Amino acid sequence: MRRGTTPTHEFELPFETNAIKKIIITYAQRDEIVLEKKTEDCKMDGTIVSVTLTQEETLRLDSSKHVKIQAKVLLFNGKALVSNKITKAV
Repeated sequence: MRRGTTPTHEFELPFETNAIKKIIITYAQRDEIVLEKKTEDCKMDGTIVSVTLTQEETLRLDSSKHVKIQAKVLLFNGKALVSNKITKAV
C-alpha cells in the first residue's frame, strides 16, 4: 500500500454480506489502531466487502512499518467473527 493514495481493499467472505449486521475493518501498526472503517464505510455485494481509504487515512500510516488489517463481523444471527490478520507493507 502506498501512502497518499486511495486504495480499495476487497475481502471475500465465506457467506453472503446480507448476513452482516456490523463490520469493522481495523488497520494497526505497532499494536496500535491507526484507523477503523465501519459498516457505513463499506460496500457489500454478494460475498465481497470493499472499503476505500482516503489520502488522509493512508498518510497516517508509517511507511517504515507494516500494517496489520483485520475484519471483525457481527452477524444478524448474533455470531461474532474475526478474520486472520493480513500484513501489508506500506
